[in-house]
Amino acid sequence: MSTGNTRYAKAGTSVVTLITPAERQRVDALTSGACLTVHRENLDDVLRHLRTNHVSAVIVSVSCYQQQYAPSVARMVREVPRVPAVALLTSTESHASAALLSLGEQGVRTLVDARDPNGWRQLRSLVTSE
Repeated sequence: MSTGNTRYAKAGTSVVTLITPAERQRVDALTSGACLTVHRENLDDVLRHLRTNHVSAVIVSVSCYQQQYAPSVARMVREVPRVPAVALLTSTESHASAALLSLGEQGVRTLVDARDPNGWRQLRSLVTSE
């Protein structure tokens, strides 16, 4: 099992992530004091965490997403529809467009474009209001 970093805050509010190390630093700073952030290394660990813990949102980095994750993302969205899945875009890598389309096809309906400071504010609002 993966050992992800966690940051503790208000009871009952938590977010699980599959994001890059650089994105982890930004998300940790963003959510500090607002919610518990649990970072996982792969989608199987994210699914396991979702099944055993109360989670208010899942953040999946476009940079981390690979096509072979499609069945796992679809399963996550299907099995835990009460938990919003958020695609996080922080860079314009060559595979970003294809990754975004695939995430949408698998049921991820929210995109946060954090290449702009307003995107980080939107993400904070999403994860702290859920």
